[in-house]
Amino acid sequence: MKQAFYHMNPGTVIKGLLLTVLAASSMCAQDATTNQVVMLQVKELNKIDLIGGPLTLVIGGSGGNSVQSGTATDVSTKLLWTSNASNRKIAVASNIASPRFVLRIQAEQLSPGAGVAEPEVTLTNGEPHDLILGVQRAAGSCTLKFTAAAGPEEGVGTESHLITYTITGC
Repeated sequence: MKQAFYHMNPGTVIKGLLLTVLAASSMCAQDATTNQVVMLQVKELNKIDLIGGPLTLVIGGSGGNSVQSGTATDVSTKLLWTSNASNRKIAVASNIASPRFVLRIQAEQLSPGAGVAEPEVTLTNGEPHDLILGVQRAAGSCTLKFTAAAGPEEGVGTESHLITYTITGC
């Protein structure tokens, strides 16, 4: 048998090896594929937060925030927000529908491109009032200036407001 092997034509041996390699490679080259659909959905995000605790504005007497007789001002609160929607606004409201004393709020020192501050808002009727307009897809911040006022005709007393800030569509 060895003798027959040695008498084989070298071309025949190479052809046989080549056919074996091609057959093996065609078995390895059988590809399989599949498809998957991936849908991305980005939902609207509106987030709002405050830095600063409860405030006490003291009018008259020798209270800490008293600026002059009849008014008191505080600028220690910072408002922060993020929105990925266009044409939003930030509104502000008090829980007191008929306040005895005057409470005003104004957005100051807005971060660049964060929107446009409305003039000072007087919280008079428990309804939302526009504080910042034109909030676009961005994060923003501002300082809140609170001013309390009372004249002699309002007398003496205490009033506690729960202030609500809301990002909403224009």
